[in-house]
Amino acid sequence: MLKKGFFMAAILAVPGLAWHIWTNATSARNLPVDTVRENTDEDGRRMGIRLSFGGQEAMAIPDNHPASRDFLSLLPLTLTFEDDNGTEKSAVCPES
Repeated sequence: MLKKGFFMAAILAVPGLAWHIWTNATSARNLPVDTVRENTDEDGRRMGIRLSFGGQEAMAIPDNHPASRDFLSLLPLTLTFEDDNGTEKSAVCPES
């Protein structure tokens, strides 16, 4: 369960892509400078997505990579996660 103010060191598994996820209690001023700089749009605004699950929210900052841009082109997206042997949950992303 997520708790406010805690850093969530989680990776969302998307083929060929890693997402660094922070809880909504963490702001951009707490992120490493190079992370914020690498993940900005052409106007210098920070890019990210909001993940909502189980009544909780987290902010995901994508790596600056072509796979990230491909994934972002699928948004908005709703995924249905399935339990995998009680150890993890997974979902399959649709292809564009």
